[in-house]
Amino acid sequence: MTGSILELGNRADMPLRSILDGTEILPALAGAAPVALAADTLRGLEGESVTLPAGLGWDHSVLDLTDLVLFRRPGGPAVCRTAASPAAAFATRSPYAGWPVYWVDRAAGSDANAGTTAAAPFLSIHKAISAANAAGTPAIVKIKAGTYERPRGFSNSNAVSPQQDMVFVAYGGRVVTGPFDSLTWARDATYGNCFTATRSNTGRVFDLVALDGFGHYTELSQVADAATCNAHPGTWALVGSTLYVHRADAVAVSDANTRAYLSNVDNFAHRGSTQKNFAFLGESAGDGFDLEGGYQGALVLNYTAAWATPGIVTAAGATFRYAGTAANPADNVAIQSKAGLVFFADCDASKATKDGFNIHNSYSGAALRAVALHCSGFDNGRGASTSNNTWTVHEDIVALDLAGIYGRCRGAGVHIIGASRLACIGTASADSLGDIVNGGTAPPSEFRAENSAQLWLDRCPLPWEGAGRIFLQAEGTAAIRTRGMEPLRGAKRALGAAVIETY
Repeated sequence: MTGSILELGNRADMPLRSILDGTEILPALAGAAPVALAADTLRGLEGESVTLPAGLGWDHSVLDLTDLVLFRRPGGPAVCRTAASPAAAFATRSPYAGWPVYWVDRAAGSDANAGTTAAAPFLSIHKAISAANAAGTPAIVKIKAGTYERPRGFSNSNAVSPQQDMVFVAYGGRVVTGPFDSLTWARDATYGNCFTATRSNTGRVFDLVALDGFGHYTELSQVADAATCNAHPGTWALVGSTLYVHRADAVAVSDANTRAYLSNVDNFAHRGSTQKNFAFLGESAGDGFDLEGGYQGALVLNYTAAWATPGIVTAAGATFRYAGTAANPADNVAIQSKAGLVFFADCDASKATKDGFNIHNSYSGAALRAVALHCSGFDNGRGASTSNNTWTVHEDIVALDLAGIYGRCRGAGVHIIGASRLACIGTASADSLGDIVNGGTAPPSEFRAENSAQLWLDRCPLPWEGAGRIFLQAEGTAAIRTRGMEPLRGAKRALGAAVIETY
Protein backbone atom coordinates (compact mmCIF):
# COMPACT_ATOMS: atom_id res chain seq x y z
CA MET A 1 0.00 0.00 0.00
CA THR A 2 1.30 3.42 -0.83
CA GLY A 3 0.12 6.94 -0.21
CA SER A 4 -3.02 7.86 1.69
CA ILE A 5 -5.57 5.51 3.18
CA LEU A 6 -7.96 7.09 0.67
CA GLU A 7 -6.17 5.17 -2.08
CA LEU A 8 -7.47 1.91 -0.61
CA GLY A 9 -10.90 2.76 -1.92
CA ASN A 10 -14.07 4.25 -0.55
CA ARG A 11 -15.59 1.98 2.09
CA ALA A 12 -18.64 4.17 2.75
CA ASP A 13 -21.17 1.80 1.20
CA MET A 14 -21.13 -1.65 2.76
CA PRO A 15 -20.60 -4.45 2.07
CA LEU A 16 -17.83 -3.89 -0.44
CA ARG A 17 -15.61 -6.94 -0.26
CA SER A 18 -18.40 -9.50 -0.14
CA ILE A 19 -18.06 -9.28 -3.90
CA LEU A 20 -14.72 -8.69 -5.57
CA ASP A 21 -14.81 -8.02 -9.30
CA GLY A 22 -18.12 -9.84 -9.54
CA THR A 23 -16.95 -12.95 -7.71
CA GLU A 24 -18.66 -13.66 -4.40
CA ILE A 25 -16.19 -14.56 -1.68
CA LEU A 26 -18.27 -14.43 1.50
CA PRO A 27 -21.37 -16.36 2.45
CA ALA A 28 -24.64 -14.61 1.77
CA LEU A 29 -25.73 -12.62 4.79
CA ALA A 30 -28.64 -14.95 5.45
CA GLY A 31 -26.23 -17.85 5.93
CA ALA A 32 -26.00 -19.53 2.54
CA ALA A 33 -22.82 -21.37 1.64
CA PRO A 34 -20.05 -19.35 -0.02
CA VAL A 35 -19.48 -19.68 -3.72
CA ALA A 36 -16.70 -22.18 -4.36
CA LEU A 37 -13.46 -20.83 -5.78
CA ALA A 38 -11.15 -23.15 -7.64
CA ALA A 39 -7.67 -23.83 -6.32
CA ASP A 40 -7.69 -20.95 -3.85
CA THR A 41 -7.51 -18.37 -6.60
CA LEU A 42 -9.55 -15.23 -6.89
CA ARG A 43 -9.56 -13.45 -10.24
CA GLY A 44 -5.94 -14.27 -10.84
CA LEU A 45 -4.81 -13.73 -7.24
CA GLU A 46 -3.16 -16.59 -5.43
CA GLY A 47 -4.55 -17.34 -2.00
CA GLU A 48 -2.10 -17.47 0.90
CA SER A 49 -2.68 -19.75 3.86
CA VAL A 50 -3.19 -18.24 7.29
CA THR A 51 -1.96 -19.81 10.50
CA LEU A 52 -3.08 -17.96 13.59
CA PRO A 53 -0.30 -17.36 16.13
CA ALA A 54 -0.20 -19.98 18.86
CA GLY A 55 0.10 -17.32 21.54
CA LEU A 56 -3.25 -15.84 20.55
CA GLY A 57 -5.03 -18.90 21.91
CA TRP A 58 -7.89 -18.76 19.44
CA ASP A 59 -10.63 -21.30 20.19
CA HIS A 60 -11.93 -22.64 16.87
CA SER A 61 -14.90 -24.21 18.67
CA VAL A 62 -16.15 -20.65 19.23
CA LEU A 63 -15.67 -19.66 15.59
CA ASP A 64 -13.98 -22.04 13.18
CA LEU A 65 -11.44 -20.09 11.16
CA THR A 66 -9.20 -22.98 10.17
CA ASP A 67 -10.11 -22.35 6.51
CA LEU A 68 -8.80 -18.76 6.37
CA VAL A 69 -7.18 -17.75 3.09
CA LEU A 70 -5.65 -14.31 2.51
CA PHE A 71 -5.67 -12.57 -0.87
CA ARG A 72 -3.46 -9.50 -1.29
CA ARG A 73 -3.99 -7.00 -4.07
CA PRO A 74 -1.31 -4.41 -4.91
CA GLY A 75 -2.71 -0.97 -4.22
CA GLY A 76 -6.01 -2.33 -2.90
CA PRO A 77 -7.53 -3.81 0.23
CA ALA A 78 -6.73 -7.36 1.24
CA VAL A 79 -9.42 -10.02 1.35
CA CYS A 80 -9.82 -12.92 3.77
CA ARG A 81 -11.93 -15.84 2.63
CA THR A 82 -13.69 -18.05 5.14
CA ALA A 83 -16.89 -20.05 5.37
CA ALA A 84 -17.67 -18.38 8.71
CA SER A 85 -20.55 -15.90 8.60
CA PRO A 86 -22.40 -13.86 11.23
CA ALA A 87 -25.70 -15.61 10.48
CA ALA A 88 -24.24 -19.10 10.79
CA ALA A 89 -22.32 -18.16 13.94
CA PHE A 90 -25.48 -16.79 15.53
CA ALA A 91 -27.45 -19.91 14.63
CA THR A 92 -24.85 -22.03 16.40
CA ARG A 93 -25.20 -20.09 19.66
CA SER A 94 -28.87 -19.13 19.45
CA PRO A 95 -30.68 -21.32 16.87
CA TYR A 96 -33.37 -19.11 15.36
CA ALA A 97 -35.00 -21.36 12.77
CA GLY A 98 -38.67 -21.50 13.69
CA TRP A 99 -38.71 -18.38 15.84
CA PRO A 100 -41.78 -16.14 15.51
CA VAL A 101 -41.40 -13.45 12.85
CA TYR A 102 -42.54 -9.85 13.18
CA TRP A 103 -42.69 -7.49 10.21
CA VAL A 104 -42.03 -3.75 10.05
CA ASP A 105 -42.63 -1.40 7.11
CA ARG A 106 -42.04 2.36 7.41
CA ALA A 107 -44.11 3.12 4.30
CA ALA A 108 -47.04 0.71 4.59
CA GLY A 109 -47.14 -0.33 8.24
CA SER A 110 -49.36 0.58 11.18
CA ASP A 111 -48.68 0.14 14.86
CA ALA A 112 -52.32 -0.93 15.19
CA ASN A 113 -51.51 -4.06 13.14
CA ALA A 114 -50.58 -7.41 14.65
CA GLY A 115 -47.24 -7.26 12.84
CA THR A 116 -47.13 -11.02 12.35
CA THR A 117 -47.42 -11.02 8.54
CA ALA A 118 -45.83 -9.04 5.74
CA ALA A 119 -49.35 -7.96 4.74
CA ALA A 120 -50.04 -6.36 8.14
CA PRO A 121 -46.69 -5.03 9.37
CA PHE A 122 -45.90 -2.68 12.21
CA LEU A 123 -44.89 0.87 11.43
CA SER A 124 -42.24 1.09 14.17
CA ILE A 125 -39.34 -1.21 14.99
CA HIS A 126 -39.90 -0.78 18.72
CA LYS A 127 -43.43 -2.17 18.36
CA ALA A 128 -41.99 -5.45 17.12
CA ILE A 129 -39.52 -5.49 20.01
CA SER A 130 -42.31 -4.80 22.50
CA ALA A 131 -44.45 -7.56 20.98
CA ALA A 132 -41.65 -10.10 21.38
CA ASN A 133 -41.02 -8.90 24.94
CA ALA A 134 -44.71 -9.30 25.78
CA ALA A 135 -44.81 -12.78 24.25
CA GLY A 136 -41.73 -13.78 26.21
CA THR A 137 -40.15 -15.48 23.21
CA PRO A 138 -37.09 -14.83 21.02
CA ALA A 139 -38.00 -13.37 17.65
CA ILE A 140 -36.94 -12.52 14.13
CA VAL A 141 -37.79 -8.94 13.18
CA LYS A 142 -37.90 -8.35 9.43
CA ILE A 143 -37.65 -4.65 8.60
CA LYS A 144 -38.31 -3.23 5.16
CA ALA A 145 -35.86 -0.68 3.78
CA GLY A 146 -36.60 2.89 4.77
CA THR A 147 -35.70 5.68 7.15
CA TYR A 148 -36.94 5.05 10.68
CA GLU A 149 -36.79 8.27 12.66
CA ARG A 150 -36.65 8.40 16.45
CA PRO A 151 -40.37 7.60 17.01
CA ARG A 152 -40.12 4.62 14.62
CA GLY A 153 -36.72 3.25 15.60
CA PHE A 154 -35.41 0.70 18.07
CA SER A 155 -35.73 2.50 21.41
CA ASN A 156 -38.75 4.85 21.17
CA SER A 157 -36.79 7.60 22.95
CA ASN A 158 -35.12 5.21 25.41
CA ALA A 159 -38.44 3.63 26.44
CA VAL A 160 -37.97 0.20 24.80
CA SER A 161 -35.16 -2.36 25.01
CA PRO A 162 -35.19 -6.03 23.96
CA GLN A 163 -35.75 -8.58 26.71
CA GLN A 164 -35.38 -11.59 24.40
CA ASP A 165 -32.82 -12.83 21.89
CA MET A 166 -33.56 -11.17 18.55
CA VAL A 167 -32.45 -11.36 14.94
CA PHE A 168 -33.04 -8.15 13.00
CA VAL A 169 -33.17 -8.67 9.23
CA ALA A 170 -33.19 -5.77 6.76
CA TYR A 171 -34.79 -6.49 3.39
CA GLY A 172 -35.34 -4.52 0.21
CA GLY A 173 -32.32 -2.27 0.76
CA ARG A 174 -30.98 -0.19 3.65
CA VAL A 175 -32.71 0.35 6.98
CA VAL A 176 -31.65 3.71 8.45
CA THR A 177 -32.29 4.41 12.13
CA GLY A 178 -31.25 7.08 14.59
CA PRO A 179 -32.21 9.75 17.14
CA PHE A 180 -33.43 12.21 14.55
CA ASP A 181 -36.91 13.44 13.60
CA SER A 182 -38.80 14.78 10.63
CA LEU A 183 -38.67 18.54 11.23
CA THR A 184 -40.56 21.53 9.88
CA TRP A 185 -38.06 24.04 8.51
CA ALA A 186 -38.64 27.70 7.66
CA ARG A 187 -36.36 30.57 6.67
CA ASP A 188 -35.76 32.80 9.66
CA ALA A 189 -37.25 36.30 9.42
CA THR A 190 -34.33 37.95 11.24
CA TYR A 191 -31.35 35.85 10.17
CA GLY A 192 -32.14 35.26 6.53
CA ASN A 193 -29.25 32.90 5.79
CA CYS A 194 -30.61 30.50 8.42
CA PHE A 195 -33.48 28.07 8.46
CA THR A 196 -35.05 27.20 11.79
CA ALA A 197 -36.91 24.30 13.36
CA THR A 198 -38.18 23.65 16.86
CA ARG A 199 -35.81 21.34 18.70
CA SER A 200 -35.49 20.72 22.44
CA ASN A 201 -31.87 19.63 22.18
CA THR A 202 -29.33 18.91 19.47
CA GLY A 203 -26.04 17.05 19.60
CA ARG A 204 -24.75 17.08 16.01
CA VAL A 205 -25.98 18.32 12.62
CA PHE A 206 -24.97 16.83 9.26
CA ASP A 207 -25.23 17.72 5.60
CA LEU A 208 -26.62 14.61 3.87
CA VAL A 209 -25.81 15.82 0.36
CA ALA A 210 -22.21 17.07 0.55
CA LEU A 211 -20.16 13.98 1.34
CA ASP A 212 -16.56 13.94 2.53
CA GLY A 213 -13.67 12.01 1.01
CA PHE A 214 -14.81 8.81 2.73
CA GLY A 215 -18.37 9.12 1.46
CA HIS A 216 -19.73 10.17 4.85
CA TYR A 217 -22.02 13.05 5.72
CA THR A 218 -20.29 16.39 6.24
CA GLU A 219 -20.65 17.72 9.76
CA LEU A 220 -21.75 21.30 10.37
CA SER A 221 -19.96 23.25 13.11
CA GLN A 222 -21.81 24.40 16.19
CA VAL A 223 -21.60 28.11 17.02
CA ALA A 224 -22.79 30.10 19.99
CA ASP A 225 -25.70 32.11 18.63
CA ALA A 226 -27.96 32.82 15.69
CA ALA A 227 -26.03 35.88 14.53
CA THR A 228 -22.81 33.90 14.26
CA CYS A 229 -24.63 31.11 12.44
CA ASN A 230 -26.09 33.61 10.00
CA ALA A 231 -22.62 34.97 9.22
CA HIS A 232 -20.89 31.61 8.72
CA PRO A 233 -21.98 28.99 6.17
CA GLY A 234 -21.80 25.38 7.33
CA THR A 235 -22.82 26.09 10.93
CA TRP A 236 -25.68 25.57 13.37
CA ALA A 237 -26.78 27.03 16.69
CA LEU A 238 -29.34 26.01 19.30
CA VAL A 239 -30.93 29.01 21.00
CA GLY A 240 -33.50 27.92 23.55
CA SER A 241 -35.71 25.49 21.65
CA THR A 242 -34.91 26.93 18.22
CA LEU A 243 -32.37 25.22 15.98
CA TYR A 244 -30.69 27.51 13.43
CA VAL A 245 -28.96 25.93 10.42
CA HIS A 246 -26.94 27.75 7.75
CA ARG A 247 -26.00 25.29 5.03
CA ALA A 248 -22.70 25.75 3.21
CA ASP A 249 -24.44 25.67 -0.18
CA ALA A 250 -27.06 28.22 0.94
CA VAL A 251 -29.98 26.10 -0.27
CA ALA A 252 -33.15 25.70 1.74
CA VAL A 253 -32.81 23.28 4.65
CA SER A 254 -34.97 20.16 4.50
CA ASP A 255 -35.05 16.65 5.93
CA ALA A 256 -33.71 15.47 2.58
CA ASN A 257 -30.46 17.40 2.90
CA THR A 258 -29.93 17.99 6.63
CA ARG A 259 -30.16 15.77 9.71
CA ALA A 260 -30.00 16.83 13.37
CA TYR A 261 -29.31 14.19 16.03
CA LEU A 262 -30.65 14.53 19.55
CA SER A 263 -28.08 14.59 22.35
CA ASN A 264 -29.90 12.35 24.85
CA VAL A 265 -31.49 9.48 22.92
CA ASP A 266 -30.28 5.94 22.21
CA ASN A 267 -30.19 4.31 18.81
CA PHE A 268 -29.90 0.60 19.71
CA ALA A 269 -29.00 -0.15 23.31
CA HIS A 270 -29.20 -3.06 25.74
CA ARG A 271 -28.01 -2.57 29.31
CA GLY A 272 -28.16 -4.24 32.70
CA SER A 273 -27.07 -7.45 34.38
CA THR A 274 -28.96 -9.91 32.12
CA GLN A 275 -27.46 -10.55 28.70
CA LYS A 276 -29.28 -11.29 25.46
CA ASN A 277 -28.08 -12.21 21.97
CA PHE A 278 -28.58 -10.04 18.89
CA ALA A 279 -27.91 -10.23 15.16
CA PHE A 280 -28.15 -7.48 12.55
CA LEU A 281 -28.33 -9.11 9.12
CA GLY A 282 -29.47 -8.46 5.58
CA GLU A 283 -31.76 -10.73 3.60
CA SER A 284 -29.87 -10.23 0.34
CA ALA A 285 -26.63 -8.67 -0.85
CA GLY A 286 -26.82 -4.91 -0.31
CA ASP A 287 -29.48 -5.15 2.39
CA GLY A 288 -28.44 -4.05 5.85
CA PHE A 289 -28.62 -1.55 8.67
CA ASP A 290 -27.29 2.00 8.93
CA LEU A 291 -27.36 3.01 12.58
CA GLU A 292 -26.73 6.75 12.72
CA GLY A 293 -26.09 8.66 15.92
CA GLY A 294 -26.85 7.72 19.49
CA TYR A 295 -25.86 9.65 22.57
CA GLN A 296 -23.88 6.77 24.10
CA GLY A 297 -23.21 4.96 20.84
CA ALA A 298 -24.95 3.80 17.71
CA LEU A 299 -24.80 0.21 19.05
CA VAL A 300 -24.52 -0.07 22.83
CA LEU A 301 -24.31 -3.30 24.83
CA ASN A 302 -23.41 -2.28 28.37
CA TYR A 303 -23.55 -5.08 30.90
CA THR A 304 -23.00 -4.42 34.58
CA ALA A 305 -22.07 -7.87 35.87
CA ALA A 306 -20.21 -11.00 34.85
CA TRP A 307 -22.25 -13.48 32.78
CA ALA A 308 -21.33 -17.15 32.84
CA THR A 309 -23.13 -18.35 29.70
CA PRO A 310 -21.37 -17.56 26.41
CA GLY A 311 -23.59 -15.64 24.02
CA ILE A 312 -23.19 -13.74 20.77
CA VAL A 313 -23.75 -10.45 18.99
CA THR A 314 -23.22 -10.32 15.23
CA ALA A 315 -23.66 -7.89 12.38
CA ALA A 316 -23.14 -8.17 8.63
CA GLY A 317 -23.05 -5.35 6.10
CA ALA A 318 -23.98 -2.75 8.71
CA THR A 319 -22.74 0.77 9.38
CA PHE A 320 -22.49 2.43 12.78
CA ARG A 321 -21.70 6.15 12.50
CA TYR A 322 -21.97 9.68 13.92
CA ALA A 323 -22.31 8.67 17.60
CA GLY A 324 -21.94 10.99 20.56
CA THR A 325 -21.69 14.75 20.85
CA ALA A 326 -18.85 17.19 21.35
CA ALA A 327 -19.88 17.63 24.98
CA ASN A 328 -20.36 13.89 25.59
CA PRO A 329 -18.09 11.87 23.27
CA ALA A 330 -19.20 8.32 22.50
CA ASP A 331 -18.06 5.29 20.53
CA ASN A 332 -19.98 4.10 17.49
CA VAL A 333 -19.90 0.50 18.72
CA ALA A 334 -19.64 0.35 22.52
CA ILE A 335 -19.63 -3.16 23.99
CA GLN A 336 -18.99 -3.88 27.66
CA SER A 337 -18.61 -7.44 29.00
CA LYS A 338 -20.65 -9.31 26.38
CA ALA A 339 -19.84 -12.93 27.21
CA GLY A 340 -19.01 -15.18 24.26
CA LEU A 341 -18.49 -13.94 20.70
CA VAL A 342 -18.68 -10.54 19.03
CA PHE A 343 -18.52 -10.94 15.23
CA PHE A 344 -18.75 -8.11 12.70
CA ALA A 345 -18.38 -8.70 8.95
CA ASP A 346 -18.30 -5.97 6.29
CA CYS A 347 -19.22 -3.33 8.85
CA ASP A 348 -18.13 0.29 9.10
CA ALA A 349 -17.78 2.43 12.24
CA SER A 350 -16.83 5.97 11.26
CA LYS A 351 -17.06 9.59 12.38
CA ALA A 352 -17.81 9.05 16.07
CA THR A 353 -16.87 11.67 18.61
CA LYS A 354 -14.74 8.95 20.25
CA ASP A 355 -13.84 5.41 19.07
CA GLY A 356 -15.12 3.41 16.11
CA PHE A 357 -15.24 -0.12 17.60
CA ASN A 358 -14.65 -0.21 21.38
CA ILE A 359 -14.92 -3.53 23.23
CA HIS A 360 -14.38 -4.05 26.98
CA ASN A 361 -14.62 -7.03 29.32
CA SER A 362 -14.36 -5.36 32.71
CA TYR A 363 -16.47 -7.95 34.53
CA SER A 364 -14.63 -10.99 33.10
CA GLY A 365 -17.40 -13.55 33.07
CA ALA A 366 -17.33 -16.08 30.24
CA ALA A 367 -14.46 -15.39 27.84
CA LEU A 368 -15.08 -12.63 25.31
CA ARG A 369 -13.74 -13.15 21.81
CA ALA A 370 -14.12 -10.58 19.05
CA VAL A 371 -13.74 -10.85 15.27
CA ALA A 372 -13.86 -8.10 12.66
CA LEU A 373 -13.88 -9.36 9.07
CA HIS A 374 -13.47 -6.79 6.29
CA CYS A 375 -14.48 -3.96 8.60
CA SER A 376 -13.53 -0.30 8.32
CA GLY A 377 -13.55 2.97 10.19
CA PHE A 378 -12.39 6.49 9.43
CA ASP A 379 -12.36 9.96 10.93
CA ASN A 380 -13.16 8.99 14.51
CA GLY A 381 -12.50 11.17 17.53
CA ARG A 382 -14.38 14.19 16.26
CA GLY A 383 -15.10 15.50 19.76
CA ALA A 384 -12.71 16.90 22.34
CA SER A 385 -11.72 13.50 23.79
CA THR A 386 -8.24 12.00 23.59
CA SER A 387 -6.93 8.54 22.67
CA ASN A 388 -9.58 7.96 20.03
CA ASN A 389 -9.12 4.71 18.15
CA THR A 390 -10.89 3.00 15.30
CA TRP A 391 -10.52 -0.56 16.64
CA THR A 392 -9.70 -1.12 20.31
CA VAL A 393 -10.03 -4.04 22.74
CA HIS A 394 -9.34 -4.07 26.48
CA GLU A 395 -8.85 -6.24 29.57
CA ASP A 396 -8.52 -9.96 28.66
CA ILE A 397 -10.28 -10.03 25.28
CA VAL A 398 -8.94 -12.32 22.56
CA ALA A 399 -9.58 -10.79 19.14
CA LEU A 400 -8.95 -11.04 15.41
CA ASP A 401 -9.03 -8.36 12.77
CA LEU A 402 -9.16 -9.82 9.28
CA ALA A 403 -8.32 -7.43 6.42
CA GLY A 404 -9.71 -4.35 8.09
CA ILE A 405 -9.15 -0.82 6.76
CA TYR A 406 -8.79 1.98 9.30
CA GLY A 407 -7.57 5.55 9.16
CA ARG A 408 -7.63 9.24 9.97
CA CYS A 409 -8.54 8.80 13.65
CA ARG A 410 -7.44 11.13 16.44
CA GLY A 411 -5.34 8.61 18.32
CA ALA A 412 -3.91 5.23 17.30
CA GLY A 413 -5.71 3.41 14.51
CA VAL A 414 -5.60 -0.01 16.22
CA HIS A 415 -5.03 0.08 19.99
CA ILE A 416 -5.05 -2.82 22.47
CA ILE A 417 -4.88 -2.40 26.23
CA GLY A 418 -4.66 -4.46 29.42
CA ALA A 419 -3.94 -8.17 28.91
CA SER A 420 -5.83 -8.35 25.62
CA ARG A 421 -4.53 -10.31 22.63
CA LEU A 422 -5.15 -9.36 19.02
CA ALA A 423 -3.98 -10.78 15.70
CA CYS A 424 -4.34 -8.62 12.59
CA ILE A 425 -4.23 -10.45 9.25
CA GLY A 426 -3.86 -8.15 6.24
CA THR A 427 -5.14 -5.18 8.25
CA ALA A 428 -4.39 -1.67 6.97
CA SER A 429 -4.20 1.45 9.13
CA ALA A 430 -2.94 4.80 7.92
CA ASP A 431 -3.17 8.57 8.23
CA SER A 432 -3.94 8.52 11.94
CA LEU A 433 -3.65 11.99 13.38
CA GLY A 434 -2.74 11.29 17.00
CA ASP A 435 -4.64 13.08 19.74
CA ILE A 436 -2.45 16.17 19.98
CA VAL A 437 -5.00 17.84 17.71
CA ASN A 438 -7.56 17.21 20.48
CA GLY A 439 -5.32 18.46 23.28
CA GLY A 440 -3.70 15.11 24.10
CA THR A 441 -0.06 14.03 24.02
CA ALA A 442 -0.01 11.02 21.66
CA PRO A 443 1.68 11.48 18.28
CA PRO A 444 0.18 9.78 15.22
CA SER A 445 0.51 5.98 15.33
CA GLU A 446 -1.16 3.09 13.55
CA PHE A 447 -0.77 0.02 15.80
CA ARG A 448 -0.32 0.48 19.56
CA ALA A 449 -0.14 -2.02 22.43
CA GLU A 450 -0.10 -1.04 26.11
CA ASN A 451 0.22 -2.72 29.51
CA SER A 452 0.79 -6.46 28.92
CA ALA A 453 -1.20 -6.67 25.68
CA GLN A 454 0.02 -8.91 22.84
CA LEU A 455 -0.38 -7.84 19.21
CA TRP A 456 0.48 -9.90 16.12
CA LEU A 457 0.61 -8.33 12.64
CA ASP A 458 0.61 -10.76 9.72
CA ARG A 459 1.15 -9.37 6.19
CA CYS A 460 -0.36 -6.00 7.07
CA PRO A 461 0.21 -3.43 4.29
CA LEU A 462 2.20 -0.34 5.17
CA PRO A 463 1.37 3.29 4.41
CA TRP A 464 3.88 5.96 3.57
CA GLU A 465 4.51 7.54 6.95
CA GLY A 466 5.89 11.04 7.29
CA ALA A 467 8.20 12.67 9.79
CA GLY A 468 7.01 12.38 13.37
CA ARG A 469 4.69 9.49 12.58
CA ILE A 470 4.90 6.14 14.32
CA PHE A 471 3.76 2.92 12.71
CA LEU A 472 4.22 0.61 15.73
CA GLN A 473 4.28 1.54 19.42
CA ALA A 474 4.52 -0.88 22.36
CA GLU A 475 4.50 0.22 26.01
CA GLY A 476 4.79 -1.34 29.47
CA THR A 477 5.42 -5.07 29.01
CA ALA A 478 3.40 -5.28 25.80
CA ALA A 479 4.68 -7.03 22.67
CA ILE A 480 4.11 -6.40 18.98
CA ARG A 481 5.19 -9.24 16.70
CA THR A 482 5.22 -9.05 12.91
CA ARG A 483 5.67 -11.41 9.97
CA GLY A 484 5.47 -11.13 6.22
CA MET A 485 5.75 -7.35 6.44
CA GLU A 486 7.61 -4.93 4.21
CA PRO A 487 10.41 -2.93 5.85
CA LEU A 488 8.86 -0.23 8.03
CA ARG A 489 8.81 3.18 6.39
CA GLY A 490 7.76 4.92 9.59
CA ALA A 491 9.14 4.75 13.10
CA LYS A 492 8.61 1.97 15.61
CA ARG A 493 8.89 2.63 19.31
CA ALA A 494 9.20 0.15 22.18
CA LEU A 495 9.03 1.84 25.58
CA GLY A 496 9.97 0.40 28.97
CA ALA A 497 10.13 -3.40 28.88
CA ALA A 498 7.97 -3.65 25.75
CA VAL A 499 9.24 -5.46 22.66
CA ILE A 500 8.70 -5.21 18.91
CA GLU A 501 9.97 -8.28 17.08
CA THR A 502 9.29 -10.72 14.27
CA TYR A 503 7.68 -14.14 14.74
